[in-house]
Amino acid sequence: MDLERGSEQKPASMGAAHAVGLVLTGCKYVLSTILTAAAIGFVCYGIGSGEAVLGLPPAANYAILVFVLVLLAYLEGLQVAILALEGQDGEQFKATYPRGHALHSLVMRGANVQRFLVGRQFYVVFVVFLCSQVTTFPDIDRPNWFPDFLWFALVQTGLPGALIVLAFGQLMPQLIASRHPIVFCNLYGSMTVLRITLLLEAIGVTHFSWLLTATVAKACRLGTDDKPTSSLSTASTAAPSEASKSDGVDDTSSEGLLRRLVRIQGAWSRAAQKDGTQHLLDSALLGPAGPQENSGGLFVTAAMAKEGMQGSAFTQQDAAQMDTKTPNADVYPTPTDIVAQLLAEGQQVPRFLLPPEHELHVPPHIVAYSLMSGIIRAEP
Repeated sequence: MDLERGSEQKPASMGAAHAVGLVLTGCKYVLSTILTAAAIGFVCYGIGSGEAVLGLPPAANYAILVFVLVLLAYLEGLQVAILALEGQDGEQFKATYPRGHALHSLVMRGANVQRFLVGRQFYVVFVVFLCSQVTTFPDIDRPNWFPDFLWFALVQTGLPGALIVLAFGQLMPQLIASRHPIVFCNLYGSMTVLRITLLLEAIGVTHFSWLLTATVAKACRLGTDDKPTSSLSTASTAAPSEASKSDGVDDTSSEGLLRRLVRIQGAWSRAAQKDGTQHLLDSALLGPAGPQENSGGLFVTAAMAKEGMQGSAFTQQDAAQMDTKTPNADVYPTPTDIVAQLLAEGQQVPRFLLPPEHELHVPPHIVAYSLMSGIIRAEP
């Protein structure tokens, strides 16, 4: 009886805790929205009244604010997107995201990633400084009804401008780029921003940073081979990286698990190519007579998957019905969810995730046994 009573109380307490968590999260959203809206209103009023530190007409200050926020958004988003795509094969999204492929090809040449980071940082510092000149109003009068200490904490510290820069110029583009890196690289203007960062670094304004880096690395005896090696044994079991956690998505949530599966697939594919075990991927398509001709391996490109989906009778309604048949679909990502995430990131789609109606579909149990067979053959 006590065990039954305890099992009934546990779900009730968990439901109450979940409800309290939802209420607290909602309060955070409301508070953040109110603060940001108030900051936008105050900054617009300060610029319109001509109180900005930068002594230009209000129209010019408005234009500068919009320009620097857009430029900062590109700089912050591109950093996340480029680092997320570093080491990936750009050919897999060449057809679907041509501008993103061109940017990826350029930034992956030589030391262009490091050169981009150096040039980008200069622009970020410059843009933030310029933005502070537009959103700071030291001579604006404090209303008599407003407490002096609150005026100092909320206004004179530059908090309104910081909230605007944080929301529109930094966090929003970073979060979008972390979830859709290829889409961000494919945006109009991304290539231009990349080129101006590389141009600035080439001019040599920031070259002291290279000298300082080399000096610190030598003084601290830092080696050049500190990057972790990738292998099939570690690719599928590696813990989530810190970069994946920085976007605010919990890896234990459904969305976090979905993105972790996508990362695992990318690591598995790259490790198989580097370690010379590509045959493990190809063995997934072994049929009774050997590898299927023109199968293209375990993976198909995003373009092939989209074409195959269009060529079949598979609809969104069918996808929804397929999800309802997936065990624990309310907890774990469904095949449709994973395919949608892979397509959004321009990655290849495993053939076992395609719907049965797809012409390139391979049954998952056949893939599992083929991989098991390939691993056995690979053992010494």
